[in-house]
Amino acid sequence: MLAACDVVRRASGHDVLVPLCTQTLDRLLARRAERAPLTDGERLTVAVSVLRGLTELAALGCPDARGQWLVTDDARPIFAAGCGGETAIAASVRLLGALAAGSPSLQPLLERGADLAADPPHLTRELDTL
Repeated sequence: MLAACDVVRRASGHDVLVPLCTQTLDRLLARRAERAPLTDGERLTVAVSVLRGLTELAALGCPDARGQWLVTDDARPIFAAGCGGETAIAASVRLLGALAAGSPSLQPLLERGADLAADPPHLTRELDTL
């Protein structure tokens, strides 16, 4: 989840440092697909990042937060609440479904991940079994 890395108190208020987000995850995946299909390793890396992020949101009690998946300048997917219309659950399920559709070999695993993403408490219990 997008969160402050540091806060500096000033006489005029506070400055907050957050990770630099360069684009949405959807846009990164679309641009990447224009050049060549994602490899199964890339798909799996993105899927694990999304599932771990959703688990963190569930632990904070806000898997229904509205926002969007962004990508930091070091290529790390991160969910930013308050800057999009989809819930974290819906955005995660959609992304995992799209990743699954492009890989017959990973499709069963990624579809299972999407099913778990739809039920964050279940995801939290089952993440290590994927």
